[in-house]
Amino acid sequence: MEIEAERMVLTPSRGATKGVCDLRIGTLSNQIVVKGVTVREGTAHGQTRLFVAMPAMKSADGAYHDMVVPATAEARDAVTRTVMAAYERAVEAKREREVDR
Repeated sequence: MEIEAERMVLTPSRGATKGVCDLRIGTLSNQIVVKGVTVREGTAHGQTRLFVAMPAMKSADGAYHDMVVPATAEARDAVTRTVMAAYERAVEAKREREVDR
């Protein structure tokens, strides 16, 4: 299975959301696209860190429910590695643009 992050957009002014991208999953001839995958900042066990969040929908009771869920730990790891690598590339490209000014 191939996973590719497309159009990583950095969103520093959106609070905990640091970046948004789309994922293209599958083979060249048979793909699906998951829109609105986010890189978010959160605190767990006393440490602030970045994590990947799948698109979610808010239910009538105010709870959020993921609309797309990786079926295995290996799939989740692959999605996380792909999205975080795209995020890091976008951050580096932004730094390079700022240095060139």
